[in-house]
Amino acid sequence: MGERPVATRRGARFAHESAVPTRKSAAKPAAGATDPTQALPPALLSRATKLRELLGEAEAGDSAARHKVALLVKEVRDAPDTYGERAVAQLATQVGLGAATLYRYADVGDCWPDAKTFVEAAARRTKSGRPLGWAMFVALAQERDGRVRRGLHLRVVEKDLSVRDVRRDVASRKARKAVSLAASLAALRRQAAALAASTRKTVSEATADAGKVPGRDLAAIRACAAQLARLLEVVRGAAEKLEALAEVVGAPHPEESD
Repeated sequence: MGERPVATRRGARFAHESAVPTRKSAAKPAAGATDPTQALPPALLSRATKLRELLGEAEAGDSAARHKVALLVKEVRDAPDTYGERAVAQLATQVGLGAATLYRYADVGDCWPDAKTFVEAAARRTKSGRPLGWAMFVALAQERDGRVRRGLHLRVVEKDLSVRDVRRDVASRKARKAVSLAASLAALRRQAAALAASTRKTVSEATADAGKVPGRDLAAIRACAAQLARLLEVVRGAAEKLEALAEVVGAPHPEESD
């Protein structure tokens, strides 16, 4: 059956926003094969059972029910010691969804970590009276800065932004921040290179003069220590920038590529 035609341009703009990831039937073991659920730890097996139940409730399009899914996936993702490092990917296999889809559910759980705050957020409507669907919360959750996300949520309500508008806004902000972080990293790399060269020179001079001038050895050692400390600070700064850049770019979780 084809999709129901949308009557208006505005309807066409928002028709895709109610779209929900389609679940594929979980693979059934072939005759004589081992049931894949038997390989799951008991704790994860109980979560898989609960997840199927919640997804069944969510198929009606209820955002509150989907938020329960989000909290369950978040719980599993955040407890690798209990459920295993690949628990989310295993859950995805059990329920017929991609791991990336479940991680996006967990993103929403990160941003709205309890039912009360989510229900309050979901109860808001845009100025045209349109409710905020689940796809909108998934899009908003891609903005990791809480202050920026709250402002964007307010703009959705006041300016009637679409999911596409939100995705574009988040992507644009990430791109600008990535450019800024890349420039900072380049500056740090140049600073580190200069410090490394200066340190090598100091070490070389100290080695050449070792034992020749009383007290110079100690001064040279202190100078080397000071330069190495500065170099370490630069390296730490670069590591922080790299972590921030990875967050902005949105490096996929290892399981998302499965």
